Amino acid sequence: MAFAEKMVLAVFSVLIVLWMTRSITDDIPGWAALLNGQAGDGTVSVMMATLLFIIPNKKQKVEKLMDWNKCKKLPWNIILLLGAGFAIADGVWTSGLTDILPKALDFLEEVPYLAIAPAVCLISGTITEFTSTMPLQP
Repeated sequence: MAFAEKMVLAVFSVLIVLWMTRSITDDIPGWAALLNGQAGDGTVSVMMATLLFIIPNKKQKVEKLMDWNKCKKLPWNIILLLGAGFAIADGVWTSGLTDILPKALDFLEEVPYLAIAPAVCLISGTITEFTSTMPLQP
């Protein structure tokens, strides 16, 4: 492995450890307790991504592990789609819709099993039409 690959592996490993130790248990607080719980998974992700722009690549003196030209080539549409999905999930959670939706679907207990699959497909298809963030491609 080249130096750059080792450094990316190290940064990614630190990212995973920080994600896993932010909040360990109720009795054992993670490192987020040092920051009064103000730092989340996104904070750690941005911090580690910033490190990629700082750590040298050692191929050339001024080259870093990540530069803006490499960053522009990332599949931003997929990254934004995932981010939007996480934002919608957080909005559904904080709004209380996760408590309301199961109660609204209680009628499915009395429906025959062969009718549940088409009903779930119809409901999820309808929800997907409202929550999709990908524009139509020509």
